[in-house]
Amino acid sequence: MFLEECVGQIIYIRLNETARHDATLSMFINADTFVGTKLVAVDELGLWLEILLETKTTTEATETLMLTSVVLIKWNFLDGVFVPEKPHLVERHMGFR
Repeated sequence: MFLEECVGQIIYIRLNETARHDATLSMFINADTFVGTKLVAVDELGLWLEILLETKTTTEATETLMLTSVVLIKWNFLDGVFVPEKPHLVERHMGFR
């Protein structure tokens, strides 16, 4: 698969309509746009992506801590993938149709 050679690079994904209505996924990712994020791994379940999480460190919210987390995006949630580092690889349409 062409994405395995892109591990560690920034990729852009487009989520499908199913993903836009998933409550858990919407806590991590804005599903209405292309999402640019670092690809951590690729397997039979989907894409593992590194995302930034913003948390407040005090009750007054005077300090913000940026944490990273790895999230699985299942294949059936993907509508397309674009890899800017490899322009010869055109956008691939994925998921189940």
